[in-house]
Amino acid sequence: MAEMNEIFSKNFQKFLERRGLTQTDIAEKMEVSNATISYWLSGTKTPRMDKLGRLAKILNTTIHALTEENGFEEYNRQLPHGLIPISDLQRHRIPVLGSMAAGEPVYDPEFPDVVVDGPLDADFALRVHGDSMQPGYLDGDLVFLRSVPDVPHNGSVCAVSVDNEAALKHVFRYADHVLLTSDNQQYEPMQYSFVEHDIRILGVPVGFLRMYK
Repeated sequence: MAEMNEIFSKNFQKFLERRGLTQTDIAEKMEVSNATISYWLSGTKTPRMDKLGRLAKILNTTIHALTEENGFEEYNRQLPHGLIPISDLQRHRIPVLGSMAAGEPVYDPEFPDVVVDGPLDADFALRVHGDSMQPGYLDGDLVFLRSVPDVPHNGSVCAVSVDNEAALKHVFRYADHVLLTSDNQQYEPMQYSFVEHDIRILGVPVGFLRMYK
């Protein structure tokens, strides 16, 4: 892991210098702290795959060029300055959320990330379990979500965490509680108070993947 971190930090530094960007520039564009960028530049840590993809776009390069030995040199030999293969622009990885633990997301170890093609504005994905959101979402669907701080409007379909258990529901937010409803009328609405439960809005759907058997 240490060697991989060193390779990444070396390539990262070279691309920073080539693009004329500062540590602060990257921190602002990535919406992370300056300390995080310092960790990356020093080789202490390497960004997760979803952040690597975003960083590659900001630096006008590819994930391969950032993470492979001599990636910077190989990239500059193969491409004219400022040119990115269309496949690298369109393909990116999205982490799959498995559950919640201690208020933090735990990503599904069986599906650590999903490669998607096209400009999908998603931060993570959630696998649907059960039939409560049928017919819109079926058991086994992989729903791609964009992180949001709150319910866009009452009745929006959101990924919501209640006491660290994530679910996809219609969310109605009130002053002291939330009401969660399902598309499947066999399921009764569920009400949770903010005083008794830890409730967080995780994201809103922007797409889904369905596997047909």
